[in-house]
Amino acid sequence: AFEGPSPLFLFDATTAGSGKTLLARLLGLIATGHEPPLAGMPPASVELKKAITAALVQGDAMHVFDNCTTTIGNDVLDMLLTSTNYQDRRLGTNETIVAEARMALVATSNNAAIGADTARRTLTLRLRPTVDHPEEREFDRDLAAYAVANRPKLLGAALTILRWHFMQGADGRPKARPFGSFTGWSDVVRLAVMRAGMADPLDSQAMVRRIDDGTRLRGALLEAWAAWRPGFRGTARK
Repeated sequence: AFEGPSPLFLFDATTAGSGKTLLARLLGLIATGHEPPLAGMPPASVELKKAITAALVQGDAMHVFDNCTTTIGNDVLDMLLTSTNYQDRRLGTNETIVAEARMALVATSNNAAIGADTARRTLTLRLRPTVDHPEEREFDRDLAAYAVANRPKLLGAALTILRWHFMQGADGRPKARPFGSFTGWSDVVRLAVMRAGMADPLDSQAMVRRIDDGTRLRGALLEAWAAWRPGFRGTARK
């Protein structure tokens, strides 16, 4: 439907049991018809590269890094998110693997921390349960079972929005600020969502910036500096 890479989709929450993993599962069930692979995010780039290579080789359309407990982001993830071609050496051999990197990447976390370079490549949805123990909530249906039973209807509705967006052409095209390396995704998926009357997905970047590790550390430094030297005016050199 579009050319180029897609961003990282982060489901973040204030506490465990909020439904982050369920949302990720629902995406996979509706989009592909089966449960998406779930795995932790390896903290080291080398291990992450092995996990990504394995997922691409087996043809995963979607991969979920579930319950991330360390800072989300490193050079391997950043490269994968802004490229459609992936290359690595097959483990234990000298054979080079070349694959199209069109796998949708999803991460889930509680009070996530994101690396500075990964932050601009990420869209997030924040879950804020209004109860102390969200895992004890009761619902009137099993959402996963509902998604499987109604997949044709749900998938058809999503594709209908995209088709309607294409048919409209330039008429009523929403005005949207650029989204860096994700122009293709933005022109098709993002603008279709906006055209249907929903919020701009890129608005969630404001939240991403607040949980960007680099930004938080710089903010803490400036606050500490202001407390140490109230009223100070000058350059970093001074």
